[in-house]
Amino acid sequence: MTDTGDTPREKLDLAVERVRAAALEMRVTDDLRQVVAVVFREMVDLGIETTSATITFFDRPVDSVFHYVANFCPNHADVDWSPDRASGEVVFLGDVYAVGLPTMTQADFLRGANALDGQIVLPDLATWDVGIPQTFETNTVPGGSNRTLEFLGLYLGLTEAESRMLLPPLAGRWSVTNVPFRSGMIGYRERQHSPEHDEIVAELARGIELGFVRFLDFRRLEQQNRELTVQNALERVRARALTMRETEEILEVASAVYQEFEGLGHEIGFAGVGIFDRNGFEYWGAKKVDTDEADRPEWGFLAGPWVSLERWRQALGPLNWISDLQLDARDRGLPHCIVRLSAADNRESLRRSLALWEEEAGRRVIDYSFSEGDEDTYRHVVFHAHGHLQVIANSELSEDALSEASRFAEVFGFAYSRFLELKAAEDSARRRAIEAAAERVRAAAMAMNSPDDLRDVAGMLFTEARSLGIDTPRVCINFLDPTSGQWQSFNTNLNPRNYGLEPTAADIYEYSEEAITYVRDVGEGRGGGSVGRRELERLKRADMPETLPYTFTLEMAVEYVREQYGVATEGLATNSYLAE
Repeated sequence: MTDTGDTPREKLDLAVERVRAAALEMRVTDDLRQVVAVVFREMVDLGIETTSATITFFDRPVDSVFHYVANFCPNHADVDWSPDRASGEVVFLGDVYAVGLPTMTQADFLRGANALDGQIVLPDLATWDVGIPQTFETNTVPGGSNRTLEFLGLYLGLTEAESRMLLPPLAGRWSVTNVPFRSGMIGYRERQHSPEHDEIVAELARGIELGFVRFLDFRRLEQQNRELTVQNALERVRARALTMRETEEILEVASAVYQEFEGLGHEIGFAGVGIFDRNGFEYWGAKKVDTDEADRPEWGFLAGPWVSLERWRQALGPLNWISDLQLDARDRGLPHCIVRLSAADNRESLRRSLALWEEEAGRRVIDYSFSEGDEDTYRHVVFHAHGHLQVIANSELSEDALSEASRFAEVFGFAYSRFLELKAAEDSARRRAIEAAAERVRAAAMAMNSPDDLRDVAGMLFTEARSLGIDTPRVCINFLDPTSGQWQSFNTNLNPRNYGLEPTAADIYEYSEEAITYVRDVGEGRGGGSVGRRELERLKRADMPETLPYTFTLEMAVEYVREQYGVATEGLATNSYLAE
């Protein structure tokens, strides 16, 4: 560093002050990484020949361990590398860097979570409590471990080949020392341990203690602010659920869930909602939809068909272990499960699932572009009372993120309970509407005074069917005489006058502005035209089902309208009436 003293004591005091100054400059919790980098830099400048340092802080009241690693940058070892390749979680100070690893519990820490080759030897906490440095002899294998290679790739952006270039100097025997201080410990390694260096590190620890105190203060403040932000996001979703008036709005609530969750800074590559019962489930897929009103694309959901669980497992084929893991976690009452998939397995499982839903629904459920990348994906399934929320991302969500996701799932579970209440009310209203419509048709039939009055009954039936949401262009009441093979048809269609077509047939009965009715006596060799005769042949089948699929080609439609209505053929093929 720039300031120097005349004696080792003065140099050490100045180094401690620089660490304190870095701690005082902290404004957010992430700034503690910079303090860690300063400590490592001062250790090296004070003559400690170590390749790296670990600084660990214990927050025992909440059982949290914060673990930091400081080291030399790769180009220090002649690797062609620049800081722009590193992740955003790394900070730099000259030729050294520092990074904070994911927060752990004390139990995880003592099991060796996040321990890298030779960078930490787990402490005896009883000895740590009384402030005695601990030194251990270790031997690092030349090839390093997968964990070290993963660390270098994840945080520094190094390829495996580049990472291996850094390993040879780390191989061999080391003396690893953990120097405790009130809030944690500093670990470093040397080829030959020097007790004097423990004293230097202990002095530097006095400076970093201030940094951790400020870290905890900032952490509490950030957690309070985060909690307010999360609560506001949840409240917006809850408010949207409370304003639901129709069941279709549940898809908008699902969109709000993911919009708010993503707005909290969480990555979402693919979103989905699963609704389960004992026998099957319904899946809603989502895609990003650009809107003029929103600052960012919204999540637009489409509801898929109900599919049996066994059918789903069969569709997944060799990948049905994915469904088994999710169902097992749900049955065990776990709050969530995470399935790590290769890019190929993720693409194939989604392809198989989407193909199943489209086959069952008879339509495309969701547009999804299958990435050709080779990164692993993480499928996060967060359960609620009626099913689950799903987030697929290229990185694993943190425990804090999963905790927030569980809170959103709970709110969605509340929204779905409200959906079920609305659905029950809608079903009841639908039954009453159907009963009322049937009663009106029945009343029209009871009021008949002549056979011609059946035209009004047919018109009433058509009108009531469309009022109930049955989007049909035609309703027929057919009376079949099995003995003669003849039948009489009372047909009600959309009024062609509304489409610029003028019917000229003499027996057209204009029931309303919306509908016209006509009557045909149809039989072999009598009336009805070629279309009518084809219908008769179909109706005479002994095995006729309750519903009969019927394909009306454009040619048949033109023929039908011309024959039945007496409409001129010219321009008929392009008239929108035929589209109906």
